Amino acid sequence: MFCLLSWLGACISDVDHSNTVYSCVESELCPAGATCIAGSCVFDTEPADAAGGELDAAPVTTDAAMSAADAMPTASISEVSAFEIGTTDVKITWTVSESATGQTEYGPTTAYGQLSTKEASFEYATHVQQITGLSPATLYHYRVHSETMSGEVLVSADVTFTTL
Repeated sequence: MFCLLSWLGACISDVDHSNTVYSCVESELCPAGATCIAGSCVFDTEPADAAGGELDAAPVTTDAAMSAADAMPTASISEVSAFEIGTTDVKITWTVSESATGQTEYGPTTAYGQLSTKEASFEYATHVQQITGLSPATLYHYRVHSETMSGEVLVSADVTFTTL
């Protein structure tokens, strides 16, 4: 019998899986008797086969475990800010940890409602977008979107600025 990790990390079998290493994000995702240490579920002792002999403790990876690892973001957005704020325009800038597309979503509430023109090339890691046609003396919410060449979609947290 083999131990399979379900999406919730439960071990589905009666085999002793001691010292076998599985990928994990937190201990709750590890099979019973394992602890998540530095991204791996770790057991205490060597597994045994039905005759009591030791089994190879090769890691077992399932599609669910790989999907969880693949879902972990590898790129990030930082340094999101508004500058050169005018009465009807603003410049928004941000940096992505790798080259990516860029677009700003903005509006008077966190429902946003407006999108800037999308930068569709993957030539830049630092983005600057000018937004025009804003109302004077108005609070605006915005967040930025970027997509890496590998298809990872990133969205920043909500930020605000007020036009003059």
